Amino acid sequence: MTIAPKIDVWYHGSREKFTGPIRPLYLTPHKALASIHGNLYAFRINPEAEWLDLSEYEGGFVPSIDSLGYHSSAPEKLRNKGFDIAWEREDFRRGHTQIYVLNPNVLQSVSLDEQMLCELIENILSEFWNHVY
Repeated sequence: MTIAPKIDVWYHGSREKFTGPIRPLYLTPHKALASIHGNLYAFRINPEAEWLDLSEYEGGFVPSIDSLGYHSSAPEKLRNKGFDIAWEREDFRRGHTQIYVLNPNVLQSVSLDEQMLCELIENILSEFWNHVY
Protein backbone atom coordinates (compact mmCIF):
# COMPACT_ATOMS: atom_id res chain seq x y z
CA MET A 1 0.00 0.00 0.00
CA THR A 2 1.31 3.42 -0.95
CA ILE A 3 1.63 6.12 1.68
CA ALA A 4 -0.44 9.04 0.44
CA PRO A 5 0.73 12.65 0.58
CA LYS A 6 -0.65 14.59 3.57
CA ILE A 7 -2.70 17.19 1.71
CA ASP A 8 -6.11 18.24 2.98
CA VAL A 9 -7.70 19.94 -0.04
CA TRP A 10 -7.09 19.13 -3.71
CA TYR A 11 -8.14 21.26 -6.69
CA HIS A 12 -9.34 20.80 -10.24
CA GLY A 13 -9.84 23.50 -12.83
CA SER A 14 -11.97 23.09 -15.92
CA ARG A 15 -13.53 25.23 -18.62
CA GLU A 16 -16.60 23.03 -18.28
CA LYS A 17 -18.97 23.21 -15.33
CA PHE A 18 -19.47 19.93 -13.51
CA THR A 19 -22.90 18.49 -14.07
CA GLY A 20 -23.91 15.00 -13.06
CA PRO A 21 -21.52 12.53 -11.50
CA ILE A 22 -17.84 13.37 -11.35
CA ARG A 23 -15.69 11.43 -13.81
CA PRO A 24 -12.05 10.40 -13.25
CA LEU A 25 -9.90 13.52 -13.22
CA TYR A 26 -6.56 15.10 -12.38
CA LEU A 27 -6.14 17.03 -9.12
CA THR A 28 -3.39 19.27 -7.76
CA PRO A 29 -2.83 20.72 -4.28
CA HIS A 30 -2.15 24.12 -5.91
CA LYS A 31 -5.24 26.29 -6.06
CA ALA A 32 -3.61 28.88 -8.33
CA LEU A 33 -2.52 26.25 -10.84
CA ALA A 34 -5.98 24.69 -11.01
CA SER A 35 -7.71 28.07 -11.35
CA ILE A 36 -5.73 28.79 -14.53
CA HIS A 37 -7.84 26.16 -16.28
CA GLY A 38 -11.19 27.82 -15.57
CA ASN A 39 -13.86 26.93 -13.04
CA LEU A 40 -12.28 25.93 -9.74
CA TYR A 41 -13.40 22.86 -7.77
CA ALA A 42 -12.09 21.71 -4.39
CA PHE A 43 -12.15 18.18 -2.98
CA ARG A 44 -11.12 16.12 0.00
CA ILE A 45 -10.12 12.52 -0.50
CA ASN A 46 -11.52 9.77 1.69
CA PRO A 47 -8.71 8.67 4.02
CA GLU A 48 -9.57 5.04 3.22
CA ALA A 49 -8.82 5.55 -0.51
CA GLU A 50 -6.26 3.15 -2.00
CA TRP A 51 -3.31 5.01 -3.50
CA LEU A 52 -1.06 3.56 -6.18
CA ASP A 53 2.45 4.86 -6.82
CA LEU A 54 2.74 4.15 -10.54
CA SER A 55 6.51 3.82 -10.28
CA GLU A 56 6.06 0.84 -7.94
CA TYR A 57 3.32 -0.93 -9.91
CA GLU A 58 4.32 -4.38 -11.14
CA GLY A 59 1.08 -5.51 -12.75
CA GLY A 60 1.97 -4.87 -16.38
CA PHE A 61 2.12 -1.79 -18.55
CA VAL A 62 0.86 1.45 -17.04
CA PRO A 63 1.26 4.83 -18.71
CA SER A 64 2.91 7.70 -16.86
CA ILE A 65 0.84 9.94 -14.62
CA ASP A 66 0.91 12.59 -17.35
CA SER A 67 -0.82 10.36 -19.89
CA LEU A 68 -2.90 8.08 -17.65
CA GLY A 69 -6.05 10.18 -18.01
CA TYR A 70 -5.81 10.03 -21.79
CA HIS A 71 -5.26 6.27 -21.99
CA SER A 72 -8.26 4.24 -23.09
CA SER A 73 -8.10 1.19 -20.81
CA ALA A 74 -5.40 1.58 -18.13
CA PRO A 75 -7.47 3.66 -15.66
CA GLU A 76 -10.32 1.16 -15.67
CA LYS A 77 -7.91 -1.78 -15.22
CA LEU A 78 -6.30 -0.08 -12.21
CA ARG A 79 -9.71 0.78 -10.74
CA ASN A 80 -10.78 -2.85 -11.16
CA LYS A 81 -7.68 -3.89 -9.17
CA GLY A 82 -8.96 -1.79 -6.25
CA PHE A 83 -6.97 1.42 -6.68
CA ASP A 84 -8.68 4.78 -6.22
CA ILE A 85 -5.86 7.29 -6.76
CA ALA A 86 -2.75 7.10 -8.96
CA TRP A 87 0.34 9.22 -8.42
CA GLU A 88 4.12 9.11 -8.76
CA ARG A 89 6.11 9.77 -5.59
CA GLU A 90 9.22 10.87 -7.53
CA ASP A 91 7.17 13.45 -9.45
CA PHE A 92 6.04 14.91 -6.12
CA ARG A 93 9.62 15.14 -4.93
CA ARG A 94 10.48 17.07 -8.09
CA GLY A 95 7.53 19.44 -7.58
CA HIS A 96 5.17 17.94 -10.17
CA THR A 97 2.29 17.54 -7.75
CA GLN A 98 -0.62 16.04 -9.60
CA ILE A 99 -2.67 12.94 -9.00
CA TYR A 100 -5.19 11.09 -11.11
CA VAL A 101 -8.44 10.06 -9.45
CA LEU A 102 -9.41 6.65 -10.81
CA ASN A 103 -12.47 6.31 -8.56
CA PRO A 104 -14.32 9.63 -8.07
CA ASN A 105 -16.46 8.02 -5.34
CA VAL A 106 -13.57 8.69 -2.91
CA LEU A 107 -13.94 12.46 -3.42
CA GLN A 108 -15.91 14.79 -1.20
CA SER A 109 -16.66 18.17 -2.70
CA VAL A 110 -15.53 21.10 -0.57
CA SER A 111 -17.23 24.45 -0.91
CA LEU A 112 -14.76 27.20 -1.64
CA ASP A 113 -16.11 29.08 1.41
CA GLU A 114 -15.26 26.11 3.63
CA GLN A 115 -11.88 25.80 1.96
CA MET A 116 -11.12 29.50 2.51
CA LEU A 117 -12.03 29.13 6.19
CA CYS A 118 -9.65 26.16 6.50
CA GLU A 119 -6.86 28.20 4.87
CA LEU A 120 -7.50 31.09 7.26
CA ILE A 121 -7.33 28.79 10.29
CA GLU A 122 -4.15 27.14 8.96
CA ASN A 123 -2.54 30.56 8.43
CA ILE A 124 -3.48 31.73 11.93
CA LEU A 125 -2.09 28.56 13.48
CA SER A 126 1.06 28.80 11.40
CA GLU A 127 1.62 32.39 12.51
CA PHE A 128 1.00 31.37 16.12
CA TRP A 129 3.53 28.52 15.98
CA ASN A 130 6.07 30.72 14.21
CA HIS A 131 5.90 33.17 17.11
CA VAL A 132 6.01 30.45 19.77
CA TYR A 133 9.11 28.78 18.35
